[in-house]
Amino acid sequence: MLRIADIRNERERIIKGLEKKRVPNAIAQIDELLNLDENRRNTQSELDAVLNESNTISRQIGALMKAGDREGAEKAKVRTGQLKARSKSLQEQLKNVEEQLTGALYNIPNSAHEDVPDGNSADDNIEILTKGIVPELFKGALPHWDLIEKYDIIDFGLGNKISGAGFPVYKGKAQNFSGP
Repeated sequence: MLRIADIRNERERIIKGLEKKRVPNAIAQIDELLNLDENRRNTQSELDAVLNESNTISRQIGALMKAGDREGAEKAKVRTGQLKARSKSLQEQLKNVEEQLTGALYNIPNSAHEDVPDGNSADDNIEILTKGIVPELFKGALPHWDLIEKYDIIDFGLGNKISGAGFPVYKGKAQNFSGP
C-alpha cells in the first residue's frame, strides 16, 4: 500500500507509475486522496487547538475558584462545555475522514517502478539477465505443482490445518531432503 506522505511528496512520479499499470483515472484518484489527506490534517489541527484551549481553560477554572471569582469560573465552565462538544464533533469527523482515506489508499495499487517498461502484456517485458543454461523441457513436461501431487510429496491442506497457511507438510522422500 502506498504511504500518504510518499504520495504527497512524489505525486507526479506515483501518477506516472500508476499510468504504466493502466490504472484508470490515476490523476483523479490521487487528487481525491490528497484532498482527503488535507481535510484530515485540517481537522486534526482544529481538534488539537480545541483540546489545547479546553485544557488551558480547565486549569484556569481552578485558579478562578481559588481567587473567589465564581462568575468567571462559571463562564469558563460554559466555554469548556462548548469546547468539549466541538471536540466530540471533530473527533467523529476525523474518524470518518480517516476511514475514507484508508479506503481510498486500499483502492490504489502500488505504482510501477520508473525502470519498468511500458506495455500491455508479458510480451512487452524486457529480459534483463539470463544466468546459466536455460533448460529446454520436453513436450508435455509437468509444472512443479502437478509433480508434487503426482509423487505425493507435499500436503498443503494438512499444513494449513496445522499452522494456518503457508506451511506445507513434507511427505515420503521429501521429509529427508536437505536441499542442493
